[in-house]
Amino acid sequence: MGGSENANITDRQIFSQLDVLNEDYQRKANTNGFNTHPAGANVNIEFRLANLDPQGRRSTGITGPTVRKPAMLRMK
Repeated sequence: MGGSENANITDRQIFSQLDVLNEDYQRKANTNGFNTHPAGANVNIEFRLANLDPQGRRSTGITGPTVRKPAMLRMK
């Protein structure tokens, strides 16, 4: 899923990217987000998906259209 041939991404890819963002913004040791620069700091930000939609209903927090290639692009 995802990539130049498929614009859709999986829920797993979304969760993985949230993990990376949190590692970077929280400067977690032993991750790619950690650095030894003296100005580096945990900025106390944590990214999460919403668990309620704007109408107050339970939600996964993942929204978006499914992208389909136009028929003329699928032809080979």
